Amino acid sequence: MFHTEHCVTIDAPIQYVYDVLADVEGYAKLFPPTQAVTLLEVGPDYQIAKLVVEVSGQIQSWTTRRDLDVVHRIIRYQQLQTAPLLDHMGGEWRCFQLRGEQTQLVITHDFAVRTAVNGLVLGQYTPEQAEEMVRGAVERNSAADLDAVKKEAERCVLSIKDADAPPLPLSSQI
Repeated sequence: MFHTEHCVTIDAPIQYVYDVLADVEGYAKLFPPTQAVTLLEVGPDYQIAKLVVEVSGQIQSWTTRRDLDVVHRIIRYQQLQTAPLLDHMGGEWRCFQLRGEQTQLVITHDFAVRTAVNGLVLGQYTPEQAEEMVRGAVERNSAADLDAVKKEAERCVLSIKDADAPPLPLSSQI
């Protein structure tokens, strides 16, 4: 099993960051590799969704359960139906309030590649190749996902500040 952890500091209050993450239906707009999200079940503190995502040039899908802890600003996820190379994938999105209106966002992944049969995973890859492919995708996607959340949360802050700003004097608009 592998464990990875990536983080970014975001110039937005913790609730903005958490709200961006909690909106799983918005992932297709937020994360370019995500082609579609279908909510299968929703409860007061969880979501089960099917995601269709481009991973390393291939379209893959999986079903994930997301447990939402709004008090601690943590979203735990676990793939119920995994992507083809994976035996197990889970982790957390964790939001931590920093000074002022900054948030540290951490994403973790805990995963294992499928067991090789006759020396090959999915009949194509050595265990080492499969692990390298998954680790590479996790690294690339983690950086891209954190950047996307950062941009969206900071955009939300700016749009609210712009909406609250008094109108410019007419003389400055000419």
